This record gives sequence, structure tokens and C-alpha cells, in this order.
Amino acid sequence: MTPLTVRLEGGEVIASDDNGRTARLDGDIGQQILEAWQRAEPKQGPDLPSAGALTAIGEAQRLRPHLTAEVPDWRANYDGPRVALGAHASEASRPLAEILAGRRSQTSWSTPLAGDVAAALIRTGRVAGWRDGPDGYVVSQRPAPSAGGRHPLDLELWAGDVSGLVPGRYSFDPLTCELVLTDSSPADGLAELGRIVGAAEPPPAAIVAVAQTQRTLSRYPAGMSLIWRDAGVLLGFLHLCCADLGLASCIVGNCGVLVHRRSPLVVDVGSVVLGGPPLGDPRPVAENGPGSARLGPNDLAAHAVVVDLSRDIRPADARRRHPS
Repeated sequence: MTPLTVRLEGGEVIASDDNGRTARLDGDIGQQILEAWQRAEPKQGPDLPSAGALTAIGEAQRLRPHLTAEVPDWRANYDGPRVALGAHASEASRPLAEILAGRRSQTSWSTPLAGDVAAALIRTGRVAGWRDGPDGYVVSQRPAPSAGGRHPLDLELWAGDVSGLVPGRYSFDPLTCELVLTDSSPADGLAELGRIVGAAEPPPAAIVAVAQTQRTLSRYPAGMSLIWRDAGVLLGFLHLCCADLGLASCIVGNCGVLVHRRSPLVVDVGSVVLGGPPLGDPRPVAENGPGSARLGPNDLAAHAVVVDLSRDIRPADARRRHPS
């Protein structure tokens, strides 16, 4: 008998096999499975975590690449006012051995400089190059590796108190290294992340990994475990970049609590909360790092296209600028 993976998505039942064949179970079959699931009482006790682990292991063991006609494009159109980061990103860095030796998870912060936050985004998320894959998918090269070169994770910056940057929720465009304003209020999300890590107050900022799951599932139909692995690598890279820049940061294992999209296949799969080093922090920082005069608190506001929510945004501000 061919093993099947069954998923419930928005009231529909979807089944797929190891070869990547996928079908929606409409009518009586799908309805019976859905009703049986809704009637089932979750088993309590020590066997429940074990059952979840075995399910995830079983899914991972069935991973097979599969060419599909459905090829998503990660070069999406980001609509909204833009903030250019490249010219203002901090450039200082320290030896890797020193960064690893001094790395710590921290949940107390001061106000970070926009240039340091920009550097963490660019060093971790930028696209260095791309090529056409065997199924037509545009495979990109980025600092963090990803299964099959699919890179399902988009980065969002939730800036509450970042010196030199107007508060808001921003998407990071990995091709142009720009922030695109998507929402003016990150306060609720930052407060939730602060509660999750048990911080005394919300973090000044957070970088949220948002999974566009179809990028991976279109090639690996049973590949959700690959997305979790990609998330762990990417968030680890972010955390180390923060340590290099002298930022205080902590990885947060949030999932499905911050990002609300129409599609159930778009979900937050983790974050890095961050801020400037707490007062009195003895850790070394790189030359020209936080606290230096190279980038002052108002440099971005004076020289970059920082969003002013009090003015009308012209359509030209939302133009998409990526190579075709």
C-alpha cells in the first residue's frame, strides 16, 4: 500500500504520496476524514509528544524531490514606501572565533542604531545571485543555505524603537536590500514576543522569518521538516550577526502567532528579538560598532528615504525594482 500524507487546509482534505502526486479529497471521502478528525479526542499523557515526533520523523523519511508544474516565484512585488539600507549599514566585523566565544542570548536591551539592524538584515538575507533550476524555479544564492535552493523564508523587520528609523512593520527586499513599509504599528507583535521570552518589556525590534511554504512544498511535497531546518539555520545566522554587531538578541520559537495572511500556507516560523546592548554590557564590540560616531541616531532620517506617515505617498515610492 502506498503511504499517504493527509493535510487539512481551510476545511479541505489534501492527500499526497511519496512521488509528489497531490489531490484534494472532495465529496464523501474528504468529509468523512474531516469529521473523524473533528470527533477524535486527543490522547493525553506521555505518548502524545512521542506520536508527534514519530509523525515528523516519518514525514522526513519520505522526502523526495519532485518536479512540478506549479513553480512559485520568490521575486514577489513588494508594494509600499521604501527605505534604502545599503549605504547606511554598519561595516565593522570581528573574527568568527571571537563572535562564537562571546555569543549569548539576551532579553534586556537598549535602543539599537538603524545601521546595525540594517547590517544584520543585509548580511543574513541578501541575494548574491540566482539561476534557473531544472523545474523552472529561480534558485538563488544567499548567505544561509536552504534545501534545494528554495529559500522559503522572507524576513520582516518589526521596528518599535530603532534610532534613525520610523516605527513600523517592514518587509526586507533581498534583491535591492530595501525595507518596504507594510504596516505602521508593530507594537502588539513586539509585546507578544516579549511575553514569549519573559522579558520585562517589549524588545525594541524583531526580525521575523515568514515561511512561504509553497516554495519548498512545490518540489518536496512532504517537506515541512525542511522548512523548519531552514528556519533554524537562518535564525542562527541572524543571531550570530547580531552578536558580531554588538546587538543583544534572542531566538524566539514562535509559529503562527504573529503573521495573518489569507493563505494558510504563509506563516511565521520564528524570530530574533533584538536591541542595543544593555547598559554596562562588558562584551567587546567591533571598531566603529555601536556607540561610535560613524552612524549617529539621526543619520538615516537625514540621508535616507525614511517613511513619513504624515505625508501622501506617491505611486513612484512603491515601484518594484528587481532584475527580470
